[in-house]
Amino acid sequence: MDEKYRRFVDEVDFSRQLLGIGLTCLRKANFATRGLYFQALSGVSLGLERFMKLCLMLDDYNQSGKYTSRKKLKEYGHDLNVLFSLVTERVDFPSDLHEIHYKVMELLTEFAKSSRYSNIDFITNNHDNDPMKYWFNEIDKRIYDELLNNRQRNIIDKKCEEYRDIGESLPIFVAGYYDENRNPINSSGELNYLLKRSEMFAGYRVLLVIKIIECLCDILGSMASQSKNNYFHHLELGRFFATILYGTDRDKTNRKNFNRM
Repeated sequence: MDEKYRRFVDEVDFSRQLLGIGLTCLRKANFATRGLYFQALSGVSLGLERFMKLCLMLDDYNQSGKYTSRKKLKEYGHDLNVLFSLVTERVDFPSDLHEIHYKVMELLTEFAKSSRYSNIDFITNNHDNDPMKYWFNEIDKRIYDELLNNRQRNIIDKKCEEYRDIGESLPIFVAGYYDENRNPINSSGELNYLLKRSEMFAGYRVLLVIKIIECLCDILGSMASQSKNNYFHHLELGRFFATILYGTDRDKTNRKNFNRM
């Protein structure tokens, strides 16, 4: 078996591992666990970039019989929306993604470029580019306003209010906690409410990323099936990405672990 093909398969699996780790952290992350947010955004942004570049590499190989040069690969850059556009230009079927998915890729690109240093940026030059604040205002709010139906919104509102009422009777120490917009949390009821709200949004967050991954899997699978190198015909993307892609949308929003043993 061609060693470059082996390394290609290894890179597919490595991208899948990064995405699995990132999605698992994104499913658990909230304003009180900023480290998980940063792990999530790191894993997902790196995983998507590497996976998109695999698509471009395979298409270059299919067209010329040679893999993309290191120089050309660097020229493709790191902007996920640009990379996604380059990938989709090479296939003849629509991506079926919506504006919010491109917003997710925009956030991930900004995180990889600079916002992962948001606290340092603020300390050194007063630039406030907190990725958690951006995610809440540009993604979570849009999930609530645009993606959920009235029934789903009512369920979330009712459950969160129940947790607020429970929290008010608990002797929880709230000093030092602040919400996604960095506003101080002043009561145990508010803390309980916000934690429950974040938990209930979490499944929808990961579903947005999974839709991008599904699209890329379809594209890479199509490219592999058209390759003149028969080894690529046996690239089992469904097996590699089973813990991320299997099941209904409801299964995916309920899943809490996207890693493969």
